[in-house]
Amino acid sequence: MPAQHTGAELEARKLQGNPCYEERPVTKQTLLVPNISCEHCEHAIIGALSQREGVESVLVDIPARQVLVSFDERRISLEEMKQILAAEEYPVASTG
Repeated sequence: MPAQHTGAELEARKLQGNPCYEERPVTKQTLLVPNISCEHCEHAIIGALSQREGVESVLVDIPARQVLVSFDERRISLEEMKQILAAEEYPVASTG
């Protein structure tokens, strides 16, 4: 049976720098990608970004031609993600 910890014990572990309890800063960014037109585009974008270290989640809104990315800026930059999408033929027109 797994050990049960009180809230105070969990807080103490966080303060001790236990990597299992480390909070990661997550940035959310919306990217306007005009070339999105179908599910193939969605799968290509998700595949290109989600495998990258630091990318937490990728959601594609086909009708709005937008990509919502949650990522850790310490591990991957917005510019890197733009370059990845441009290499896949999905250049980012703007961010919001």
